[in-house]
Amino acid sequence: SAWVNLDPSQSAPAPIFASQDNEDLYNGFWFYASPNNFFVEYGDGLGGNNPAFRRGKAASGLNLSNRWNHVCAVVSGTSQITLYLNGVDIGGSITGGSNLPMSSFHPNDVSRIGQDFQNGVQHNFKGIIDEIRIFNRALSETEIRQQMCKRLTGNESGLIGYWNFDETSGNALKDNSLSHFEGQLMGNPTRVFSGAPLGDESVFLYTGSWAGKSVSLNNVKVSNVTGTPFGAHIYKVNSGPSQTNGLNANAIDNSYYGVFIADNNTGNSFTFEYDVPVCQSFSRNDNSISFWTE
Repeated sequence: SAWVNLDPSQSAPAPIFASQDNEDLYNGFWFYASPNNFFVEYGDGLGGNNPAFRRGKAASGLNLSNRWNHVCAVVSGTSQITLYLNGVDIGGSITGGSNLPMSSFHPNDVSRIGQDFQNGVQHNFKGIIDEIRIFNRALSETEIRQQMCKRLTGNESGLIGYWNFDETSGNALKDNSLSHFEGQLMGNPTRVFSGAPLGDESVFLYTGSWAGKSVSLNNVKVSNVTGTPFGAHIYKVNSGPSQTNGLNANAIDNSYYGVFIADNNTGNSFTFEYDVPVCQSFSRNDNSISFWTE
């Protein structure tokens, strides 16, 4: 799984993660996204440049450009592949013709984030990536929703790779799982403040009808949701913000809250209530915005 924000100029499918790269054989797995679709595929290790040697699933008709989306793929077998967009099974179609399991032991290959070389073509991701997570077990729908707006501790059951990109300098990329598959930044990517909706605590509600429904976390409540979103998340960051422009320096709290409306579309709205006695309150669109507005 990952949080992605694709650049509007990204037209071709772009690699989020490729577990094994630079070999002519289809092997390992690769996770891709484009402005209107995302997919996962794996290789059986018997050949390349032919769909007979790969298997996966793709979902299309999506809205992934210039906005943050949580994408997740769960692969349990050749026909047991589920794609989740913002916590919801988005459907899709099976791709490739192999009925064999994934071939994963290719020690001369390397894993890559944001780049993949297949069939003589190099593919690059253009946009922003955050919170890449890999498990060696199938997460349930509830687990995906519980974790998507929440930072992990690193010792969750089955977690074998976790890159949160929280480093602020240097070329090292830390794996925060117990596996410690540390990486190295290549090609001079730009570090930015991420706008992905992440906190240390998170609650959510997914419903088919929002009439009379609300979701609360501590003293924060989201209600009067309009549109037809899949769900709503409230998350809490248990520290002060990393960017504080516009805030009253004497009133910066040691925590703050955010809301993520899970949907494939935009144009939803909601009422945000903060039920505590305060003298001032400040907001911003997301963590990538440096300036807070009272």
